[in-house]
Amino acid sequence: MKNKMKTYEKIKEAMERTGYSRNTLMRFDKPGITVRVGKAIRFDADALDEALANGLEHNMDNT
Repeated sequence: MKNKMKTYEKIKEAMERTGYSRNTLMRFDKPGITVRVGKAIRFDADALDEALANGLEHNMDNT
């Protein structure tokens, strides 16, 4: 089985792809989802998608 390379994206790219604002995305600034390189922040695309799906489901359950 081949290892799939991780895809990292900048905040602006993640905002365009997901349709969420910067503030919403920054709620998921956690180890395993984000990587910091100096001041720059990169999101692991797959981990971000999973976190958004789980996080938004959880928030909808509470309302």
